[in-house]
Amino acid sequence: MKLQSRIPLMLIVLAAFGSAAIAVPSIAIGQAPSFIRSTLTYKVMGETRIEADVYRADDEVARPVVVWIHGGALMAGTRASVPHRLLNLCQVAGFVLVSIDYRLAPEVQLPAIVEDLEDAFTWIREEGPRLFHANPDKIVVAGGSAGGYLTMTSGFRIRPRPTALVSYWGFGALDTFDAEPSEYYRSNHPLVSEEEAYRAGSWLLYMYLRQNGLWTKVVTGFDPHTDGHKLYPYAPIHNVTPDYPPTMLIHGTKDNDVPYVESVAMAKQLTQHAVAHELVLVPDGGHGLGGADEQLITEAHNRALAFIHQHLVGEGRAREIEALLAARETLDVGVTLATQGEIPEAIEAYAEAQRLEPRLRITAGEWRRLCWNGSLWGFAAEVMPACEEAVDAARPDELGWMRGDRGLARGLVGDREGAISDFEYFLLAGYSATRDVTTASSA
Repeated sequence: MKLQSRIPLMLIVLAAFGSAAIAVPSIAIGQAPSFIRSTLTYKVMGETRIEADVYRADDEVARPVVVWIHGGALMAGTRASVPHRLLNLCQVAGFVLVSIDYRLAPEVQLPAIVEDLEDAFTWIREEGPRLFHANPDKIVVAGGSAGGYLTMTSGFRIRPRPTALVSYWGFGALDTFDAEPSEYYRSNHPLVSEEEAYRAGSWLLYMYLRQNGLWTKVVTGFDPHTDGHKLYPYAPIHNVTPDYPPTMLIHGTKDNDVPYVESVAMAKQLTQHAVAHELVLVPDGGHGLGGADEQLITEAHNRALAFIHQHLVGEGRAREIEALLAARETLDVGVTLATQGEIPEAIEAYAEAQRLEPRLRITAGEWRRLCWNGSLWGFAAEVMPACEEAVDAARPDELGWMRGDRGLARGLVGDREGAISDFEYFLLAGYSATRDVTTASSA
């Protein structure tokens, strides 16, 4: 929530206490102190800047890295689509999370996309230790769909090889399902004309390519029927060797976009070359696992998180991390409930998260959600402890915000002197936070 939406209510309460109006700076919400996000450029092509979002602890400790590669058929998607569970794991376990963009088809084709992938890893290894305290010797790669394909591609194109890979509903071949007309897209969607596809772009273009068996040719630049051999240097299934990284493959058995046999075939190659791997098939799961039993979906994701953790730090802290993840999931529920105005339930979720794991660090921003929304919904007295926690946990550049919110709660419960003190600090602090980003739990 921006400053402009908070100021009127604060000034109403302040005016009720007889305090003079004071000019207010236009300042956005600061980032949570424990986990910060920054956007960095890893490559420049002409006027195009190719960027990565880096999420990390706000310290100078060298930490293992998780690289996330977004999906979107190599034609769409952005680095912003980071899975919430993965972000939580990195925050709890203390990993650096790097989510990369890459150029997209049809403006460029597969060789350029893979070049971006390789350049991103060069940048992480060469610049990561200086820019965000990355440990270049501990890198796990994960990605979904086309990001899963690029994840598996990193397993043979990147040197030194990544520590481990997690492919979510990805594909290892480029001349199978995507090189022939898709019966699913022809039968379950209106047929798209070439003119309409290229005029609309993105989703309709993808549908047109799949309906006509043209995706591989357009995206890669190679005709799979006449130049199939040219695809081999880009196809993970043809490049598995005994030193390929340990790999987890997750796939739903009713995936109509990327058939689950893609992961099965990749697992077969890994077995033939004695590469450590796990194949997790989720019954009835579609693309992204939708449609499967929720418990099975959760178990699949938890197995992936455990796999990542195991390969970055070993199994010694597995139970500790499991407890912290459970606590953070519960806290996230509490933050959502607070935002929705379900304040008693939110208070209980915050308390349950702390019971599950007393060492859980709740950020100033997360306490603030409960403090502010509780005050708005008539529970100022009940959320006062959260307001105090927000102030105690705040960084200097956040403190004005936290005291302003506490001032509102104090005013609503009749603490005139406390409210005036907090509001005056809020209005006069003159701090200069300008970032407009959210806490890691809500990213």
